[in-house]
Amino acid sequence: MKTPVHTLATNLIAKWRIALLVMLTGLCGLNNTATGQTFTNAAGITGASGNPTPTQYPSKIGVSGISGTISSLTVVVNGITSTANISFFTLLLVGPGGQNLILVDDVGDPTSTGSPGLSFQFEDAASSFIPGSFPGDPGSYTYKPTSTESTITAFTSTGPAGPYNIPGPGGSGSATLASVFNGTDPNGNWSLYAVDGGDAFTITKWSVSFTITPPASTTTSITSTINPSFATAPGNFTTFTATVTSSGSSPVT
Repeated sequence: MKTPVHTLATNLIAKWRIALLVMLTGLCGLNNTATGQTFTNAAGITGASGNPTPTQYPSKIGVSGISGTISSLTVVVNGITSTANISFFTLLLVGPGGQNLILVDDVGDPTSTGSPGLSFQFEDAASSFIPGSFPGDPGSYTYKPTSTESTITAFTSTGPAGPYNIPGPGGSGSATLASVFNGTDPNGNWSLYAVDGGDAFTITKWSVSFTITPPASTTTSITSTINPSFATAPGNFTTFTATVTSSGSSPVT
């Protein structure tokens, strides 16, 4: 018994619809799960005594290939050594769009120096700011970005121009990593400016870690020519039309 032509056509159309839906689901990003990625510059930063401009000024990390926007950000600075007063140490993070945040400025015991094993992890979720009595002893410490100043004067004329976003708890600042960088595109050059009041210092490496919110989920619908004929022209073909709509505000491209 032969299968009727119209039944064969209907079955073929149904199979093509399923195949196209599977393909477009993969292409259009129906999975909307946040993901994390880390990027590192391991070249090191060195500041010479009497020279206010260190090597790698700024030190840069190039970020590419991320789809989505930042939902949280962590910055890790490893191997800090300072031959003089650690309270002179200032770090400024600048994002690809020019957004900036002071990570640390004018904090710590003014009689202490940084040790080779000193590392900071800066994140908004940390339990506290860097204490004023921080000794700079070896170890890895997790703190919120911290400053006690209302005005930042640490950077040389070759450094980034202000104004700067200044965190708490002292001075007049209340900026956070989230308030400056959340919702922005992570792709591009991230810059770290480091100074220590003209004293000698080193940083072995630094990194930025992102939690990314992918683009808004999409819905794909497929329509086709109704009841095409596979026997005679011109109806012996069918046209499929895929329509993609987004649940968010971002355009679908």
